[in-house]
Amino acid sequence: EMCKETVFVTNGVQQDVKLTAYGQDVIIKRGETFTTDTHLTDERPYLIYDSLVVAPGTTLQIEPGARLHFHHRASLLVQGKLQVEGSMEAPFKYEAIDSTGSCDLPYDNLGGQWGGIRFYPESFGNKISYAYVRGMTSGIVLDSCASEEPRLEIANSRIRNSSGNLITSVYSRLNCWNSELSDAGG
Repeated sequence: EMCKETVFVTNGVQQDVKLTAYGQDVIIKRGETFTTDTHLTDERPYLIYDSLVVAPGTTLQIEPGARLHFHHRASLLVQGKLQVEGSMEAPFKYEAIDSTGSCDLPYDNLGGQWGGIRFYPESFGNKISYAYVRGMTSGIVLDSCASEEPRLEIANSRIRNSSGNLITSVYSRLNCWNSELSDAGG
């Protein structure tokens, strides 16, 4: 990302205009639903518009070093299974892109930039390991279900900067260890 200020003088009136330019080769996903098992690689970052849905009976596997950048209000909706297996050397990153329109704000440290991750009642056996998740509105949400089966395991991860809760889990089994949960508005 590059942020520059351009000065215009029109009829003796000076105006400063801030211009932001992005330069990255990304794979764009726009309102896509995965209905077959899918593997996302670290070859190029992914830019998500609208939402990315993992259908029931489908597994989304994300390899170490992969990056998902979510546009304003986009979310990851998991009805099937999510397997994020980052590594210490190559953590997985869920991040927002700048939707503030301002070069002055540290958008990557603000909550409310993208929706978050929601696990539906039929989603079990999910894992997020060595991941960096930040800038969400609703954080990670586990819809309630009446089962003792583990829904989500979070290990060695950083969950930060949510304008709401970092994690919302009611009547769901969640295991979380060796992870940072910080900077939440809720």
